Amino acid sequence: QFGTPTWYFVSSITGQRPFNRPRIRDHAVLAVTFDAARLVFAAPSKAAEIVALIDGRRNLGAMAQMMDLGWDDFAAIYGPVHRMLTGVNKLFLRQP
Repeated sequence: QFGTPTWYFVSSITGQRPFNRPRIRDHAVLAVTFDAARLVFAAPSKAAEIVALIDGRRNLGAMAQMMDLGWDDFAAIYGPVHRMLTGVNKLFLRQP
């Protein structure tokens, strides 16, 4: 009716020190367009940055380099994003 729907997913992690107000430590917004399915899920930290790099041509090593991260740091960030997207069948892997 109004074009392809876009959903915005917001994830915030807060922390609070004794006797202080809670503060947002990490905040992520992920915009996702689906055909006709409405799915809601928490967006892991840096999800939008990683999803923007997924194009079917880059491998994970190239993505880590583009984010200027070592492999262990990248894997710690990519793991939750991979689980989130494969859990809703929105990430498809191809053979090398």
